[in-house]
Amino acid sequence: MKRNDPSSVDSYSEEQLIKDLKNLHAPTRVDKQEVSKRMKQKKKQSFKKPAIASVAALLILTLPFTSFGEGIYDTIRQVVTPSKSIVVNEEKSNVDTNTLAFPEELKGKLFDKNGNEMKSVKQLEKMEAVYNADGQEIDSISYDENGGVHLQLKKDRGEDDYAVHAPVEKLASRLTFTPLVLSEPYAYQCSYLFTDEPTTDTAAFLYTTEDGREIYIDERVATRENAYETGSDEKIEEINRDGVKLIVQGSSLYFERDDLLVSLNAKGADKDELLAMYDHLAPLQQ
Repeated sequence: MKRNDPSSVDSYSEEQLIKDLKNLHAPTRVDKQEVSKRMKQKKKQSFKKPAIASVAALLILTLPFTSFGEGIYDTIRQVVTPSKSIVVNEEKSNVDTNTLAFPEELKGKLFDKNGNEMKSVKQLEKMEAVYNADGQEIDSISYDENGGVHLQLKKDRGEDDYAVHAPVEKLASRLTFTPLVLSEPYAYQCSYLFTDEPTTDTAAFLYTTEDGREIYIDERVATRENAYETGSDEKIEEINRDGVKLIVQGSSLYFERDDLLVSLNAKGADKDELLAMYDHLAPLQQ
């Protein structure tokens, strides 16, 4: 999203902004379900870590362009990997939930777990989940070409629906690439293939640290279709590690290596911990 790049502000179209707003998600454990759905649909992804609470983000970031005026984020800095397949933004949010009007299209449609109608965005910001009038949890909100609103209900399937608990060696035949795997002291938990097809060029792997913190690694073949953009309000740092450009932002690490696009997220990890994890990554040996 380069709408704040002086060379592209004038050319950034309303259509592109709408497309980008509908794809603002981060490749983290928290947003795994949305990521998996987009992977399964084989759409080009654009991830973003919302600067506001997830429920408010779900509402705000799916509204029509006319509800916003100009941009939602100011890009302070932008860093890209060598092939420009991963773009990482350091951004500042312009969203003020105190003044943002609750959309007319959603009035009378959103409720809390106790059946109380949601009437303000600020109220939504404090909620972990929202429901329809029948008490069914809402997974996402979308708009059709005519401006009609559609509430997508959360399915009964759990968040680990795509989890494969077999060792990576056992499922490697379904991957079109040789994955990077972590060695000790990190403990492998499971893999996510996000597809029912025989093979896939994208996958994710879950590990834990010695103290039980989760490490979520997203790997995909470096193609144009698998390229993505991400960002948050945390500072970006670039590091060269044995000729590989590493991009560190908060508890996330992004890089290209062995013809793969890789993002690694470890809750609460600092730069040194992320680099230690990177040093333990190696191609799977079979």
